Amino acid sequence: MADIEITKNYRADKKVDVTCRECKRSTKHLILSDVCLKGCENIAPYGDFIWYDEHQIVQCQGCETISFRKTHNNSEDLTHFIDIYPNPEDGRDAIDYDHLLPSNLQLIYNETIKSINFGQAVLTGMGIRAIVETVCKD
Repeated sequence: MADIEITKNYRADKKVDVTCRECKRSTKHLILSDVCLKGCENIAPYGDFIWYDEHQIVQCQGCETISFRKTHNNSEDLTHFIDIYPNPEDGRDAIDYDHLLPSNLQLIYNETIKSINFGQAVLTGMGIRAIVETVCKD
């Protein structure tokens, strides 16, 4: 059975760097409210598995836009996961004159924009490579 510790507003009134969906860049955000969950579970014979989640309501100090930020880390992963809602990467617009591109390049370009907006990093990378190759061939 896991032991869970809940802390409220532990980091309220602190500032964190967050990518703002309005400013379109990383800015300082004020933590308006937060709930932190910390858990520990003994997994015999391997020892303790410890995890830590933060759920925060944050406000951009530039444009005052409010977002939700969730972080997660644990004792097994060396990576620290951060999610922002709504996703600041959503809604990237294509260039206004994409109809002037050659048809094969236009198709690749529009699909790459869609993959960026859906957070598909591998497909986005493949799309960017295909764009560069198509431009070089053209």
